[in-house]
Amino acid sequence: ILGGIVGFVVGSGVGAIVGGLVLGALGSAVEHWLWQPALSTWSGLGGSLSGLGGLFGGLLGGAGSAIGGFLSWTGGGLAAAGGFVAGLGVQLSALSLPTSLITVPVLGATGGALVFTLWMNTSIVGTAFMRQPIPKVTNPPPGASEYIALDKTGVFSSLGAPISYTLRLTAKTKRLENIQVSDETTFNCAGSPPSVPRKNLTPTPLSLNPGETTTLSYSTDTNPQFNNCTVTNNATATFNVPEEGKTGQIASASFSVTIGSPPATNCPVLGGGILCGSWGSSYSCRHCKPGYYGYDCQGDCNFTGACERATAIDVTVLPAGRDTSDVYLPTIFGENMRWEFKGEREIWDGIFWGYDKIFSAQSTSGKRYNIRLLHLDPGSPSLTVGQIYPSGTKVGNLFDNLDSPGRGHVHVTIAEDGVWKPPDLYFKMCI
Repeated sequence: ILGGIVGFVVGSGVGAIVGGLVLGALGSAVEHWLWQPALSTWSGLGGSLSGLGGLFGGLLGGAGSAIGGFLSWTGGGLAAAGGFVAGLGVQLSALSLPTSLITVPVLGATGGALVFTLWMNTSIVGTAFMRQPIPKVTNPPPGASEYIALDKTGVFSSLGAPISYTLRLTAKTKRLENIQVSDETTFNCAGSPPSVPRKNLTPTPLSLNPGETTTLSYSTDTNPQFNNCTVTNNATATFNVPEEGKTGQIASASFSVTIGSPPATNCPVLGGGILCGSWGSSYSCRHCKPGYYGYDCQGDCNFTGACERATAIDVTVLPAGRDTSDVYLPTIFGENMRWEFKGEREIWDGIFWGYDKIFSAQSTSGKRYNIRLLHLDPGSPSLTVGQIYPSGTKVGNLFDNLDSPGRGHVHVTIAEDGVWKPPDLYFKMCI
C-alpha cells in the first residue's frame, strides 16, 4: 500500500514534468518563432500545448503509479514499486487488475498533474508567453519641438531637373505667432560643391492656431556641378508662443538627395543625428542609463559602460528618421573601408525589431573593425555573405514604425580590435 502511494506521487510528478516540459517547450518554440504583434493567439496555442503535455504526462504517471502500487501490494516491496515499474510492467499485462486500482490513481494523477502543470507553466514555461516589448526612451528627435511639427519631403528625377521640396508646419497645442522659415542647402561632393544662397520662405510671418497646418513649397535648381553630391536642404522655423511668453523658439527639418556617387561619410544615415548616445556621453538619452533607457544593462556590464550595448548610439535623420531613409556603410577616421559582409539576423524581443547586419574591415594601419547596424527593414538590399562592400554602399533602410508611425533609427555598435568603442565619443560619428 505504501509503495502504491509512493508510486502514485512519483509517477504523477514525473509524468507531469516530462509531458509539460516536452510539449510546453514545443509551444514556447511555436510562440517564439511565429508570434507577431497582431497574432497574440500564438501565446494561447503555446499555453494549450503545454497544458496538453501536463495532462498527457499525468495520465502516463497515473498508469505507472497503478502498476507500481499493485506490485508493491502483492510483493510487499517498496523498491520494486520505485525501481522496476517499467521493467515489470510487461509481466503485469496478463493480470486482471481490479478497476478501482487503476481508476482511482489515474484520476488522482490527472488532477494532480493539471495543478502541477499550471504551476509549472506559470513559473517556468509560461514566462515565454508573457513577454512584452520593452519601451525604448529616446531624446526628442534632433530639430523637433514640443510646439510645432515640421514634415519635409522632396522629389527629384534627374540631373538638370529641380529638387522640389514640400514643408508642412503644424501647430501642436498652442497658438504660434511670428513664424518665419528659412532654408539652407549643404553639400557633400566628390568635387567642388555648388553654391546655393540661403532663402527666406516666409516674407510675411505666419500665425497658426492649435492643430492648424500650413504648407510651403519651393525648389532648388540643379546643374552638372550637383553631380556626385549629397544635397541636404535644411529648413529652420523660428516662432513665438504668446501663451507661455516664449519668443525665438526653433524647430528644423531636413531632406537629402543623392546624385551620382558622392564620397562616403562617417555617418550611416545621410544628414543623420544622434537620438540616443553612448553610456558615457552627455546626451539626455544614453544607452544603459538607469531609469531612463529601456534597458539598464545591469546584467550586461553592471553600468560600467564597457559592454557592447553601453557603447551604442541610435542614429536617425532630422527631425526623425523616415522609414524610407537609407543606411550606408561609414568611413572610419576618414578612411574609406572595404567592409566584408558577415551576415544578418532577425531581432526579436517579444516583437520583431527588424534586421541586424554585421560587417568587418581592416584599416590601412592594420586595425580590425566590426560594425553592427540594427533595426533595418526586411526589404533592405540583398547582400552576399563574404562579399566586399566599400564605405558609402547602401545596405538597408530604417525599419518601419520603430519609434513612431513612419519613424525609425539605426542602432550602431563598433569594435576596434575586439574592444567595443563608443561611436560618438571615440569615432566622432554623426557629430
